[in-house]
Order: sequence, then C-alpha cells, then structure tokens
Amino acid sequence: MPRSARASYCSFWSGAQQERLLLEILMHVVPDVNASALVSRLMSRFGSLPATLSASANRLTEVDGVTDDVLALLRAVRDIALCTAQGRINFDKRLVPNQSQLLRDYLHVTMAFEEVEHFRVFFIDPWGKLIADELLHKGTVDHAPVYPREVVRRALDLSARSMILVHNHPSGDPSPSSADVTRTQELVAAAAAFDIRVDDHIIVGKAGEMSLGQLGLLDP
Repeated sequence: MPRSARASYCSFWSGAQQERLLLEILMHVVPDVNASALVSRLMSRFGSLPATLSASANRLTEVDGVTDDVLALLRAVRDIALCTAQGRINFDKRLVPNQSQLLRDYLHVTMAFEEVEHFRVFFIDPWGKLIADELLHKGTVDHAPVYPREVVRRALDLSARSMILVHNHPSGDPSPSSADVTRTQELVAAAAAFDIRVDDHIIVGKAGEMSLGQLGLLDP
C-alpha cells in the first residue's frame, strides 16, 4: 500500500467472506441453484463486493443472470451502505481528515470504485462544523475539471471558513500526481485570498486514501 495510505475496513475482508455476503444478498431474488453461479460471475468480472456494488448499471447488466430485480437489489444495498457511512459522520464535531477513520470509510464507500474521476468538497463553517458535502465535478478516467474560482465562489456562498478537497483515482492508486499537487496549491492560494483555509486534499483509490496535508504538499 502506498505510503500514508489507509485502507477501508472492507478491504480486509477475504474474497470468500465477500462472496458469502453477496450470495446472502442475491438469494432473496435469485433461485438458490443460480445464485452461487451468479456470484462467481460477478466476482470474476468486478473483483470484489464493493466494486460490484459500485459498478454502473450498464456494466452489471452485461453479466449473465443480472435481471432487473438483481440490479434493483444491488442498488438498494449500495444506497444503504452510503447512507450508513454518511450517517456515521458526526456533523456536530470537527472533521479532522488526518484523524477521522469514519470520514475515510465514507470516502472509500462513495468514491473508491467510481469509473471516472469525481471532485467533491466538504465545506466547513467558522466553528468547525460541516455545512455541506458536495460533488462539484465529474470527469474522465484520469481527470476531473476543477476551477478554483468556482470552488471559492461556492465557499463564499455558504459562508465557509475552510474546506476539505477530495477526488478519486479510478486506477486504484491514490498516490498524488504532479498535476494533483499543482491543482491543490492553486486552490489553496485562491482560497487564501478570501481568508478561506484548505484543511486537506484527500485522494481516494481502491488501495486506500492519501492525504496531501500529511505529505506536506498543500502549500508551495
């Protein structure tokens, strides 16, 4: 695992444990005789339970045996997982990304298995409480457009005092690229001009999450 990365607890489940859980889910809509074979096909195609739940409808329906009922059930399970992960974040306490495993688990569930880059921002008020968690841009497999002016304007609209930036790497490796570092430092400078602080920029991948703050890469 890359230096300073932390994996979600789900990544420590064995393949057999993930297959067993997926089988228990699918047996509600698939006859017993077919469920095991469908689980094998899904795990072979996507590699893990989280990746299966995060796969697009188009990719899921390419797998033989994925009916409308199966697709609806998988989507419901994913929505429950997202709701549970988000609910575990206490909005009444300061979000400290370098210390909050709950936040990292939430980001892993929501972003680690996306097929294109997503850029989101946590906006935080002057008292350290979360104002909003917003997905600002979706991009391609290796790029999501980020415009410092738009990010700062949104922070001003919300009267945010600080921000936590987040984006994912569909490749799975959360290590920051030189472009990630440059983009982050541009955002830090743009926000500072309006007395808004960037607390961290977290990169999410299947292998874990990396903090540019921990790496000392927020400032030029």
